[in-house]
Amino acid sequence: SRSHCIFTLSVHSKTRLEDGAVIDSSGKLHLVDLAGSECAKACGASNEARERERKNINQSLLTLGRVIGALREGGATSG
Repeated sequence: SRSHCIFTLSVHSKTRLEDGAVIDSSGKLHLVDLAGSECAKACGASNEARERERKNINQSLLTLGRVIGALREGGATSG
């Protein structure tokens, strides 16, 4: 089976300065793990089967790209 994963690491930090002011910092790191097609060659699949596999992976990556774009747009509006 093929699967993709998106991991988001959120970091929040508060630093109190000597004058009592507080600096509040935050950031996000998005890590994306894309499934590959290594198995198609390794398992000796036929050319037709490889072509179907490539089409399925491309469709899946296109969908993943749309999801990432939607997450990015949502993140821009929600802060």
